[in-house]
Amino acid sequence: MPSWANTVTVLADLFTGSRHRPRGLRINPSTPSYPRREIAIISEPAATDIIIDIRHPADVDINPLIAGDNEVIVLAFFDLERNLSRLHPDQSYILYCDKGLMSRIQAQLMREKGFNEVGVFKPK
Repeated sequence: MPSWANTVTVLADLFTGSRHRPRGLRINPSTPSYPRREIAIISEPAATDIIIDIRHPADVDINPLIAGDNEVIVLAFFDLERNLSRLHPDQSYILYCDKGLMSRIQAQLMREKGFNEVGVFKPK
């Protein structure tokens, strides 16, 4: 089976929460074997949550995120991993993008890097 099939299945599991894999499908050894916690979808952030807007800077300029009293950090998805050392792993972060797909991927990355309080922001 092509190696891309494993990647597609792992990504599908990430978004559907499926823990069942078709028989005979081998998982890449770098893929964790432990069950993943679901990434929470947050529509009303707590006062202490920091929102990370991971949209492309051009999109942020056109349509800035209004998040009430919450601190908003603008950190594009392509810069997030490189800047994780600037963030505190015990802080609660909520990631925002237009559709939520990139936010989920980046939230999972943050979890893998030791950030436990990570969610996806979906405003009402």
